[in-house]
Amino acid sequence: MRSITGITSNSRRGFAVEDSAAATFAFENGCLGTLICTDAGFSPWTIEQGTSENPSFAFTGQSAYRVIGTSGSLEVPVLRRWAAAKPGEIGWDRPITSADITVPWHDPYVAQLEHFQRLVRLDEPAVVPVLDGANTLAATLAVAQSAQSGQRCAPRRFG
Repeated sequence: MRSITGITSNSRRGFAVEDSAAATFAFENGCLGTLICTDAGFSPWTIEQGTSENPSFAFTGQSAYRVIGTSGSLEVPVLRRWAAAKPGEIGWDRPITSADITVPWHDPYVAQLEHFQRLVRLDEPAVVPVLDGANTLAATLAVAQSAQSGQRCAPRRFG
């Protein structure tokens, strides 16, 4: 990742820490990314509401994230893939179609605990490597640093 720009706010609830953030990411290959998150808003677009994995949250079946690429897009967590209706015919003036990707349902909390147990027993490698976690933390800290300084930041890179 080449640079990160972030802004944060705690104005809605006045907590000592931020409850809302926005960040833009510039990647080495020229791609750009945006992320907006808040714990102070009301909407149907949360992971828990989109998956029904937590019974404490009302199920909406809506996606919380959209990953948009040059050949297609993906909504998460409902796993809806968007692509050209005819392969190779990509354009604003061309038909687009969607297809839902189905995966078997499982309780993610149970799956995470079972995976952790297998890690402790050294039965399998981590689903997310330690360096990926370190780089995610570095990017998160760069968002906070940028928000505090008002300047674009280059995140530290591990690995």
